Amino acid sequence: MKIRIVYAYKVIELELPMSDSGLSMQMKLEGCEDVNPVCKLLKVMDEDNPLQRLEDYVVNMDEVNYFARRMESLTDYEKKVITMYANENGLETIKDLINLTFGVQGLSFITDFSSAEQVGRRLYLNEFLGMSEEEAEEINFIEFAMKTFREDTVKIFPYGVYVEHGFQMPEIYNGKTFPEYFYSDKIVMSLEIKNQSGERNMNGQAENQESNEPVREEATPQTHRRRGQNASRASRQSVENSDVQNAENAVEQPVEENSETGITMVM
Repeated sequence: MKIRIVYAYKVIELELPMSDSGLSMQMKLEGCEDVNPVCKLLKVMDEDNPLQRLEDYVVNMDEVNYFARRMESLTDYEKKVITMYANENGLETIKDLINLTFGVQGLSFITDFSSAEQVGRRLYLNEFLGMSEEEAEEINFIEFAMKTFREDTVKIFPYGVYVEHGFQMPEIYNGKTFPEYFYSDKIVMSLEIKNQSGERNMNGQAENQESNEPVREEATPQTHRRRGQNASRASRQSVENSDVQNAENAVEQPVEENSETGITMVM
Protein backbone atom coordinates (compact mmCIF):
# COMPACT_ATOMS: atom_id res chain seq x y z
CA MET A 1 0.00 0.00 0.00
CA LYS A 2 1.61 3.23 -1.16
CA ILE A 3 0.63 6.47 0.56
CA ARG A 4 1.68 10.11 0.50
CA ILE A 5 1.76 12.05 3.78
CA VAL A 6 2.80 15.47 5.03
CA TYR A 7 4.93 16.05 8.11
CA ALA A 8 6.28 19.50 9.03
CA TYR A 9 5.46 20.83 5.54
CA LYS A 10 7.45 17.99 3.97
CA VAL A 11 5.76 15.58 1.55
CA ILE A 12 6.76 11.94 2.18
CA GLU A 13 5.89 8.80 0.22
CA LEU A 14 5.80 5.47 2.06
CA GLU A 15 5.22 1.86 1.06
CA LEU A 16 3.31 0.07 3.82
CA PRO A 17 3.25 -2.18 5.71
CA MET A 18 6.76 -2.08 7.10
CA SER A 19 8.34 -3.16 10.35
CA ASP A 20 7.80 -0.83 13.28
CA SER A 21 11.51 -0.21 13.54
CA GLY A 22 11.56 0.53 9.82
CA LEU A 23 8.69 3.00 10.16
CA SER A 24 10.37 4.67 13.13
CA MET A 25 13.66 4.97 11.25
CA GLN A 26 11.94 6.34 8.14
CA MET A 27 10.12 8.99 10.16
CA LYS A 28 13.34 9.97 11.93
CA LEU A 29 15.06 10.39 8.58
CA GLU A 30 12.28 12.82 7.70
CA GLY A 31 12.88 14.76 10.93
CA CYS A 32 10.11 13.21 13.06
CA GLU A 33 11.36 12.19 16.51
CA ASP A 34 7.88 11.52 17.94
CA VAL A 35 7.36 8.10 19.51
CA ASN A 36 3.81 8.18 18.20
CA PRO A 37 4.05 9.97 14.82
CA VAL A 38 0.97 11.79 13.56
CA CYS A 39 0.81 13.08 9.99
CA LYS A 40 -1.64 14.39 7.42
CA LEU A 41 -2.64 11.78 4.87
CA LEU A 42 -2.53 13.30 1.39
CA LYS A 43 -3.05 10.37 -0.98
CA VAL A 44 -3.63 6.61 -1.03
CA MET A 45 -2.50 5.21 -4.37
CA ASP A 46 -4.18 1.77 -4.15
CA GLU A 47 -7.53 1.01 -5.72
CA ASP A 48 -10.25 -0.51 -3.53
CA ASN A 49 -8.73 0.85 -0.36
CA PRO A 50 -11.13 2.41 2.19
CA LEU A 51 -8.24 4.43 3.64
CA GLN A 52 -8.86 6.81 0.74
CA ARG A 53 -11.76 8.12 2.80
CA LEU A 54 -9.25 9.57 5.28
CA GLU A 55 -7.33 11.59 2.71
CA ASP A 56 -6.69 15.11 4.07
CA TYR A 57 -7.21 13.80 7.61
CA VAL A 58 -4.56 13.73 10.35
CA VAL A 59 -3.75 10.08 11.06
CA ASN A 60 -1.74 8.04 13.55
CA MET A 61 1.02 6.33 11.56
CA ASP A 62 1.13 3.26 13.83
CA GLU A 63 -2.57 2.72 13.15
CA VAL A 64 -2.12 3.24 9.41
CA ASN A 65 0.75 0.74 9.38
CA TYR A 66 -1.36 -1.79 11.31
CA PHE A 67 -4.25 -1.24 8.91
CA ALA A 68 -1.88 -1.85 5.98
CA ARG A 69 -0.92 -5.21 7.51
CA ARG A 70 -4.56 -6.15 7.83
CA MET A 71 -5.26 -5.13 4.23
CA GLU A 72 -2.32 -7.20 3.04
CA SER A 73 -4.03 -10.30 4.42
CA LEU A 74 -7.29 -9.76 2.49
CA THR A 75 -8.29 -11.02 -0.93
CA ASP A 76 -9.06 -8.58 -3.74
CA TYR A 77 -12.75 -9.43 -3.34
CA GLU A 78 -12.68 -8.65 0.40
CA LYS A 79 -10.89 -5.36 -0.25
CA LYS A 80 -13.55 -4.36 -2.77
CA VAL A 81 -16.40 -5.31 -0.42
CA ILE A 82 -15.08 -3.42 2.62
CA THR A 83 -14.30 -0.38 0.46
CA MET A 84 -17.87 -0.35 -0.79
CA TYR A 85 -19.20 -0.72 2.75
CA ALA A 86 -17.00 2.14 3.99
CA ASN A 87 -18.16 4.37 1.15
CA GLU A 88 -21.85 3.50 1.50
CA ASN A 89 -21.84 4.00 5.28
CA GLY A 90 -19.52 6.98 5.52
CA LEU A 91 -16.81 5.48 7.72
CA GLU A 92 -14.31 8.18 8.63
CA THR A 93 -12.16 6.82 11.47
CA ILE A 94 -9.16 4.53 11.30
CA LYS A 95 -10.64 2.58 14.21
CA ASP A 96 -13.69 1.64 12.13
CA LEU A 97 -11.56 0.78 9.12
CA ILE A 98 -9.35 -1.55 11.19
CA ASN A 99 -12.42 -3.25 12.66
CA LEU A 100 -13.89 -3.66 9.19
CA THR A 101 -10.89 -5.78 8.13
CA PHE A 102 -11.78 -8.40 10.74
CA GLY A 103 -14.97 -9.65 9.12
CA VAL A 104 -17.10 -9.26 6.00
CA GLN A 105 -19.78 -11.80 6.90
CA GLY A 106 -23.07 -10.52 5.56
CA LEU A 107 -21.54 -8.36 2.80
CA SER A 108 -21.67 -9.39 -0.85
CA PHE A 109 -20.77 -7.96 -4.22
CA ILE A 110 -22.23 -9.94 -7.10
CA THR A 111 -20.89 -9.43 -10.63
CA ASP A 112 -21.90 -12.69 -12.33
CA PHE A 113 -25.64 -13.33 -12.77
CA SER A 114 -25.34 -16.10 -15.36
CA SER A 115 -26.67 -18.64 -12.83
CA ALA A 116 -29.41 -17.61 -10.39
CA GLU A 117 -28.67 -20.68 -8.24
CA GLN A 118 -24.99 -19.78 -7.96
CA VAL A 119 -25.93 -16.22 -6.97
CA GLY A 120 -28.09 -17.66 -4.18
CA ARG A 121 -25.30 -19.97 -3.05
CA ARG A 122 -22.86 -17.08 -2.92
CA LEU A 123 -25.26 -14.96 -0.87
CA TYR A 124 -25.97 -17.86 1.49
CA LEU A 125 -22.28 -18.61 2.06
CA ASN A 126 -21.46 -14.93 2.56
CA GLU A 127 -24.19 -14.66 5.20
CA PHE A 128 -23.67 -17.96 7.07
CA LEU A 129 -20.05 -18.78 6.11
CA GLY A 130 -20.86 -22.40 5.35
CA MET A 131 -23.48 -25.07 4.87
CA SER A 132 -23.93 -28.78 5.46
CA GLU A 133 -24.57 -31.28 2.70
CA GLU A 134 -28.16 -31.53 3.90
CA GLU A 135 -28.61 -27.76 3.62
CA ALA A 136 -27.10 -27.74 0.14
CA GLU A 137 -29.67 -30.32 -0.96
CA GLU A 138 -32.69 -28.79 0.79
CA ILE A 139 -32.27 -25.03 0.23
CA ASN A 140 -33.82 -23.39 -2.80
CA PHE A 141 -31.02 -20.94 -3.55
CA ILE A 142 -32.97 -19.07 -6.21
CA GLU A 143 -35.71 -18.28 -3.68
CA PHE A 144 -33.05 -17.35 -1.11
CA ALA A 145 -31.47 -14.89 -3.55
CA MET A 146 -34.84 -13.33 -4.41
CA LYS A 147 -35.72 -12.98 -0.71
CA THR A 148 -32.34 -11.37 0.04
CA PHE A 149 -32.71 -8.85 -2.79
CA ARG A 150 -36.24 -7.98 -1.65
CA GLU A 151 -35.58 -7.59 2.08
CA ASP A 152 -31.98 -6.42 2.51
CA THR A 153 -29.95 -3.39 1.52
CA VAL A 154 -29.16 -3.58 -2.19
CA LYS A 155 -27.41 -1.07 -4.40
CA ILE A 156 -26.92 -1.54 -8.13
CA PHE A 157 -23.74 -0.33 -9.82
CA PRO A 158 -22.77 -0.51 -13.51
CA TYR A 159 -20.23 -3.21 -12.60
CA GLY A 160 -22.24 -5.28 -10.09
CA VAL A 161 -24.72 -5.44 -7.23
CA TYR A 162 -23.69 -4.65 -3.64
CA VAL A 163 -25.70 -6.30 -0.83
CA GLU A 164 -25.70 -5.85 2.93
CA HIS A 165 -27.47 -8.84 4.47
CA GLY A 166 -26.99 -9.57 8.14
CA PHE A 167 -23.68 -7.71 8.46
CA GLN A 168 -22.61 -6.44 11.87
CA MET A 169 -19.49 -4.34 12.28
CA PRO A 170 -16.87 -6.30 14.27
CA GLU A 171 -15.82 -4.56 17.49
CA ILE A 172 -12.29 -5.91 17.75
CA TYR A 173 -10.09 -2.81 17.99
CA ASN A 174 -10.93 -0.42 20.85
CA GLY A 175 -8.76 2.42 19.59
CA LYS A 176 -6.08 1.77 22.21
CA THR A 177 -4.76 -1.79 22.00
CA PHE A 178 -4.27 -3.54 18.70
CA PRO A 179 -6.13 -6.86 18.43
CA GLU A 180 -4.07 -10.00 18.82
CA TYR A 181 -3.45 -11.89 15.64
CA PHE A 182 -0.56 -13.80 14.11
CA TYR A 183 1.30 -12.00 11.36
CA SER A 184 3.92 -14.31 9.92
CA ASP A 185 4.60 -16.28 6.77
CA LYS A 186 5.79 -19.15 8.97
CA ILE A 187 2.48 -19.94 10.71
CA VAL A 188 -0.33 -21.60 8.79
CA MET A 189 -2.82 -22.11 11.62
CA SER A 190 -3.43 -21.20 15.27
CA LEU A 191 -5.62 -23.35 17.51
CA GLU A 192 -7.07 -22.39 20.88
CA ILE A 193 -9.12 -24.74 23.06
CA LYS A 194 -11.44 -23.55 25.82
CA ASN A 195 -13.72 -25.32 28.27
CA GLN A 196 -17.43 -24.56 28.66
CA SER A 197 -16.76 -21.69 31.06
CA GLY A 198 -14.62 -19.98 28.44
CA GLU A 199 -11.30 -20.51 30.20
CA ARG A 200 -8.33 -21.04 27.96
CA ASN A 201 -6.81 -24.48 28.51
CA MET A 202 -4.22 -24.76 25.82
CA ASN A 203 -3.16 -23.28 22.54
CA GLY A 204 -0.74 -24.07 19.80
CA GLN A 205 0.29 -23.29 16.27
CA ALA A 206 1.00 -25.23 13.11
CA GLU A 207 4.30 -23.83 11.95
CA ASN A 208 6.38 -23.99 8.84
CA GLN A 209 9.39 -26.19 9.56
CA GLU A 210 11.75 -23.35 8.71
CA SER A 211 10.74 -21.34 11.77
CA ASN A 212 9.55 -22.05 15.31
CA GLU A 213 9.27 -18.43 16.40
CA PRO A 214 5.74 -17.17 15.76
CA VAL A 215 4.93 -13.49 15.57
CA ARG A 216 1.95 -12.26 17.60
CA GLU A 217 0.35 -8.84 17.38
CA GLU A 218 -0.97 -7.52 20.68
CA ALA A 219 0.16 -4.03 21.63
CA THR A 220 -0.70 -0.36 21.62
CA PRO A 221 -0.18 1.98 18.66
CA GLN A 222 2.72 3.51 20.59
CA THR A 223 4.58 0.33 21.51
CA HIS A 224 3.71 -2.53 19.15
CA ARG A 225 6.64 -4.03 17.28
CA ARG A 226 6.71 -6.99 14.94
CA ARG A 227 9.54 -9.18 13.73
CA GLY A 228 9.71 -10.13 10.06
CA GLN A 229 8.39 -8.47 6.93
CA ASN A 230 6.38 -9.38 3.83
CA ALA A 231 4.27 -11.75 5.87
CA SER A 232 0.69 -12.87 5.40
CA ARG A 233 -2.10 -13.54 7.81
CA ALA A 234 -2.58 -16.94 9.34
CA SER A 235 -6.11 -17.90 10.23
CA ARG A 236 -7.07 -18.10 13.89
CA GLN A 237 -9.72 -20.49 15.11
CA SER A 238 -11.31 -20.88 18.54
CA VAL A 239 -12.71 -24.31 19.42
CA GLU A 240 -15.23 -24.91 22.22
CA ASN A 241 -14.56 -28.29 23.87
CA SER A 242 -16.13 -29.46 27.11
CA ASP A 243 -13.85 -32.50 27.38
CA VAL A 244 -10.51 -30.81 27.85
CA GLN A 245 -8.80 -34.01 28.94
CA ASN A 246 -9.49 -35.61 25.57
CA ALA A 247 -7.99 -32.59 23.84
CA GLU A 248 -4.88 -32.79 26.02
CA ASN A 249 -4.48 -36.48 25.21
CA ALA A 250 -4.77 -35.70 21.54
CA VAL A 251 -2.07 -33.05 21.81
CA GLU A 252 0.31 -35.56 23.43
CA GLN A 253 0.29 -37.73 20.32
CA PRO A 254 3.59 -37.81 18.36
CA VAL A 255 4.25 -34.83 16.15
CA GLU A 256 3.59 -35.56 12.50
CA GLU A 257 5.55 -33.96 9.74
CA ASN A 258 4.46 -33.82 6.14
CA SER A 259 7.60 -34.39 4.08
CA GLU A 260 6.00 -32.91 0.97
CA THR A 261 4.90 -29.61 2.48
CA GLY A 262 7.52 -29.17 5.19
CA ILE A 263 4.79 -28.27 7.71
CA THR A 264 4.94 -29.60 11.26
CA MET A 265 2.15 -29.52 13.82
CA VAL A 266 3.50 -28.02 17.06
CA MET A 267 1.24 -27.86 20.12
